Amino acid sequence: MKRQLRIVTGLIAMLSILVGLTVVAYATEKHPNQVKSNDIGLDEEGNPVDLDLWEYSFEASPQLLSLEGAEDESDEKIANVRYVGPIIDGRILGNAPATIQSSATNYDSAFQNMTSLIYPPEIPEGVISMNHTFNGCSNLVAAPEIPSTVTSMNFCFANCTSMVTPPPSIPEGVYTVYGTFANCSSMTTAPQFVSWPGMVQNLFIQCTSLNLDMTVQPTLSYTTSGMFDNVLSVRFLRTDTTLVDYAASTPAGGYDAPQNWIMVQHEELGNIALGQTYSYTGYLGTKPLDYMTEYVKEEWIDFTPTQSGEYRILLNGSDMTAYFGEKAGTLSCLSYHSSVLDITRALTAGITYRVKIEGSENSSSSLQISSEGTTPPAPPQEYIAGEEYSFAVKAENVTNFSNIVYKLEFDNTKFDIVNLCAGMYPAKTTTGTCSGQYITIQSIDSTGVTFKCTRTVPAGKAYTGVINVIKLKAKTTGEAEVKVTTTNA
Repeated sequence: MKRQLRIVTGLIAMLSILVGLTVVAYATEKHPNQVKSNDIGLDEEGNPVDLDLWEYSFEASPQLLSLEGAEDESDEKIANVRYVGPIIDGRILGNAPATIQSSATNYDSAFQNMTSLIYPPEIPEGVISMNHTFNGCSNLVAAPEIPSTVTSMNFCFANCTSMVTPPPSIPEGVYTVYGTFANCSSMTTAPQFVSWPGMVQNLFIQCTSLNLDMTVQPTLSYTTSGMFDNVLSVRFLRTDTTLVDYAASTPAGGYDAPQNWIMVQHEELGNIALGQTYSYTGYLGTKPLDYMTEYVKEEWIDFTPTQSGEYRILLNGSDMTAYFGEKAGTLSCLSYHSSVLDITRALTAGITYRVKIEGSENSSSSLQISSEGTTPPAPPQEYIAGEEYSFAVKAENVTNFSNIVYKLEFDNTKFDIVNLCAGMYPAKTTTGTCSGQYITIQSIDSTGVTFKCTRTVPAGKAYTGVINVIKLKAKTTGEAEVKVTTTNA
């Protein structure tokens, strides 16, 4: 690159005349009606930048020449910059230039192979190209934000082997990301892509620590060669049955597949109301398109109840392992390599829940979510004053009792409590732990009794059976309603 001289204010007096002549001569020759210095660099905030720290050269910019209104010469040039100053404590000195001689800057190879650079400078808005910008900065620990004006990032962070934190997102205008994160072996997460670029070959090649969840889009149908070579794991979240998978678009033997990659079908069922049934036919164990080389190994089905109440979740298929819980929380395993799962859960309106199903190549699945088919509350029965009645509370396919609160609902004007844990003597009639039982009584009021089960279920197992029996005595003869409900803790 040609090194440009800059005029520094405060030069000794004997050079002042020469400096003045130089400025006037340039301004007169290039812009007879405008006086501009040819060696002024400004950062994004308009502050001066010490250009002695930067090497730069000008070239015509096809992008800028195509803009309407590019009338003077400064609008038709772009400054290619490279930092040549010292790096102190892992940082460059000063800020990066946004413009030089009123021309926008490009950052191709601006910091390439600077192994002492640890902390990245801020890249200013207006930059169009960032090819090889940090390539070989092996001690860089984090990436800067990418300006919205950037269109090309080929090998931008390649061989940044210490970089843990990628840029938060890749702007929509970026079209080429060939090898952008190649050999970023410490990176465990990937940036968000506003939209997928047209050229993504070798994008994450040799990112051996990367666990990647990504939504595959049709634009990836023919440009993915080497995109995920030797990535630790990739989950393809398929939301469109017309999508093409990675392996199908790569010539056989022409790539190393990720060490552990999973095709995931992700479905959003949206809002679900009481009194309705929602059905979903799964892709588990199938190849969504005949020419695809990989079958669906996981399904994520998300839904949001519009009303609180009890919902039935019915899974049918083969060789399924099923999980359920709040989407934002931890999912609990409900069944392991089974063919049927039939559970009822008290769900809360407005919370999004997820059913996750894992399978093998020979698996299949279908799902129904409904409030129909759940056990309706028993109709009012007639009770005789002075008689004692036992009410059994049963659990079905429970893998974790810690988040379930049970309630036996009754009107205390019609019943007295005889024993809150049948089989316990002396009888338990107050709150607290039931000695020798897996039951803790939480509250007693005019509407009934709440309690929790403290039983521990082994991993991969589910519990079905009676967990408690409560004995009541009728105060009056006549009809009364007694029922069991559950809520999340």
